Amino acid sequence: MNHKTAVPAFFPVSVLKLIVMSTVTFGIYQLAWFYWNWKYVRQALGRRDVMPFWRALFTYFFCLPLFREIRLCAASRGLTRTYHPGWCALGWVTVAVCWHLPDPYWFAGFLSPLALIPAQKVINDLNADQPAAALNRRFTAWNVVAIAIAGLLVALITIGTIFPEEPGEIPDEVEISPG
Repeated sequence: MNHKTAVPAFFPVSVLKLIVMSTVTFGIYQLAWFYWNWKYVRQALGRRDVMPFWRALFTYFFCLPLFREIRLCAASRGLTRTYHPGWCALGWVTVAVCWHLPDPYWFAGFLSPLALIPAQKVINDLNADQPAAALNRRFTAWNVVAIAIAGLLVALITIGTIFPEEPGEIPDEVEISPG
């Protein structure tokens, strides 16, 4: 890969925005993160065999290859910041599947963006010298709307999980008298 490319090597986003948007969208932003990074792999690295949509859809199987691509690109550019792709993939998959656990353990799924932080920091280092890779740290109006709506939803779900409603007595039979 050319040291000075016209496009960023990978998806530029601040760590804070990655965490906030991943949390308030219940992980949907992470799927978009994987999609955008695979799209950059296809464009910037010239990997025409990569189909970003399918790799994002089947992220559990393709997160390790993406983490490896990022680290390989960083090594080829001589970056000193690194991480272990296997541990990031294992951490992300393990925590991401927590959404399927019963109450209240599914809350651990909110921690899944933490496994993306090492890779995102390397991505931001890779993109540091790219004029077209301005760090995406600004929250757009749509981001703010999503944060407000999802934040309220997360708060309500949290309250409902921590303080479940006590079931009231429901009569077995109800008599209806005529008239």
